Amino acid sequence: MKKIVWIFLLLVIISCAIPVNCEASADELSWNNVKSTVDGFFGKVHGSESNFNASGIVSTVAGILTTIGVLIVLGGLLVFGIKYMTSSPDDAAKIKTKLIGLVIAGIVILGAYGIWMILGNIFEGMTMEIQEMNVIPHTTSTPTPEITATPEVTPEPTPEKDLGEEYVSSFSYGNKTIEYWASIPNNKTVSSYNGIPLIIYLHGRNEGASISAVQNNGFPSYIKNKSVTPKAMVVAPRFPNSVKQWTMPPSEVYETVKQAIADAKSKGITIDESNISITGFSMGGAGAYDAIKEYPDLFSRAVLVSPQDNTNDLHKVKCQVRVYFESIESASYRESWKKATGNAQYSNIYFEILKYGFHGDAQKIYFANETDSLAWLSFE
Repeated sequence: MKKIVWIFLLLVIISCAIPVNCEASADELSWNNVKSTVDGFFGKVHGSESNFNASGIVSTVAGILTTIGVLIVLGGLLVFGIKYMTSSPDDAAKIKTKLIGLVIAGIVILGAYGIWMILGNIFEGMTMEIQEMNVIPHTTSTPTPEITATPEVTPEPTPEKDLGEEYVSSFSYGNKTIEYWASIPNNKTVSSYNGIPLIIYLHGRNEGASISAVQNNGFPSYIKNKSVTPKAMVVAPRFPNSVKQWTMPPSEVYETVKQAIADAKSKGITIDESNISITGFSMGGAGAYDAIKEYPDLFSRAVLVSPQDNTNDLHKVKCQVRVYFESIESASYRESWKKATGNAQYSNIYFEILKYGFHGDAQKIYFANETDSLAWLSFE
């Protein structure tokens, strides 16, 4: 009965010891866990593993060895214990000696487990050093302030400077005073490299009541209201107040050309003296005709609009001339000019009858949609 009690106590001790050790080391004893732990260790050494735990490796190895040792010792105790309790006194003495060896083995196993835990702490320290070597030091940087883009402001377009100018002035020569209206173009870029052209305009009889009437009728009025924009300086003198007509010889025309050249120079503008032209309407057309006859080398081109004059001395005209007449009024002058310019001798003179029937409409020839006379006078 005493032996049976000893066997029962031995089994209770073994049953209590085995679950504790097996429960503590069952997962550690699996191949996947051991492999992952070892891989983690070597991966960390090479800088490829970020969650390495050295104590885990040591604990796993210690748990495996301790479990094996405990199982062996308990197994030995079980076997020898049963033999000891069932054997004769002589055999029991021998078995007792062997049991002492198992006890010593158990002590060694427990000591080995303690040694493994010490090694675990050492490996843990090594692991921390490896992590410090492989982790990039964290640098606290000042956050870059968010830059809010300033909305691009489109500047208001600077109005193009109007280089054009209109003015009224006068000059005296002999006992005469000549008033004139002048227009300087707002585009100084013209075809001539020597300066800008000059156009002299002579008004009709009913347009010369005052200098205001001169600039607000006919060709000058088209320039003032921007209906036409000649690329030339335009000067429109008023006929001498003492005679109320263009005189012969038309010295006031010649003096006006001189004054226009001087005005331009004072404003920093050069007149191309090889590109001076003249035009006139009605009585002004007659005055322009007299001027190109009297000063054949002064003018390069002329446009005569319904000139109220005869065609005497056409042979004195050297420049290129265009003559325009309305289709109904001024019949006698129109027929005279038509007959004279039909002569092959005067190939420098062009003649045309307009579609307009009335005298005042003839000045529409300055519009670009009617003829190219203005561009022609401006040497464009």
